[in-house]
Amino acid sequence: MEVFIRVLNVGDGDAVIVKVIDTDRKLVFMIDAGHPYDYEKVSKNLKEVLESVELPAPDFILCTHYDNDHIGGLLKLVKDYETQKPSVWIHATSEKINVKDLTELVNHEPENGIMPSEEDDNLAGENSANIVYYQNVLTTVEQEIALLEYLRPAGFSCKEPLAENFKIDQWPELSILSPTTSFYETLFPEHFSTQELVENHMNVLKGAETDQKISDDPCKKLDLKKSPITATNMNSAILMLVADGKKIIFSGDAGIESFEAIPDYKNVLDQLYFLKVPHHGSRNNINQELIQLMKPRIAVISGRHHVSGDVLACLKATCEEVSVTKDGQDIDVTIP
Repeated sequence: MEVFIRVLNVGDGDAVIVKVIDTDRKLVFMIDAGHPYDYEKVSKNLKEVLESVELPAPDFILCTHYDNDHIGGLLKLVKDYETQKPSVWIHATSEKINVKDLTELVNHEPENGIMPSEEDDNLAGENSANIVYYQNVLTTVEQEIALLEYLRPAGFSCKEPLAENFKIDQWPELSILSPTTSFYETLFPEHFSTQELVENHMNVLKGAETDQKISDDPCKKLDLKKSPITATNMNSAILMLVADGKKIIFSGDAGIESFEAIPDYKNVLDQLYFLKVPHHGSRNNINQELIQLMKPRIAVISGRHHVSGDVLACLKATCEEVSVTKDGQDIDVTIP
């Protein structure tokens, strides 16, 4: 079995094309599609890979989670394959969110009619930043809603990428490791509120990374206090492909808890061959224990500003090959 992976340079975003060729089987699938403005690049590269194996469309598309830098290019991309209708694995997290409530937060006006700038410059700055952030959350939620509203009436098969129900016909080598149904319900419980979503995101913004220096060892520095990460990122689908015993993992923006929620994770994640490093190489989403457990032969970071120097240095001390898209190129990996 030969596996070809192309990690596209889409800044702090994800767009990954995978091609698998076996004796009498071939498979092409897409994981995320970057930002809305990445569509043309993603579409061109996907068509190139499909043509190389004479397939008219990807076998399936996986949207790891609904953040703009992952879902942004998907709405246009799926329309390229309206005739073939590949299956689309996507969380329906937006259905748990009251868009009206979120819109009201964006458009909120002070009860006294006085804008914060007239009272306190610091408060004005904070209020302005909050509104911008609410707008970003609203945009990403609306993108997922728009995608689902297009896919379902158009006849695409849409399923949630949960560990218990992910299955690709004739490809038992593929599995979703996380989230499990129970982990997903912990992140987004039945009575989940829009206010909880906003508070979760704002707590992440306010969380501060510590710059304490306890060691010159970059791996040990990853055990310092971290900023929290959003439930949306923790909900990222973690996909594993096992090719002739080689474990290949694509992790979206998953967090440490996402990995630890995988049943028997220490055995499952032991000794990887390939890892698409979570959340663009952010230090908040991985630690020394996970890197040393996984010990991937090849690690790829799709990122620019999020890339942590400590994560990069720890990976370089642990892995045989480490690549980062911020160096300016798409990254191609062939696993024989």
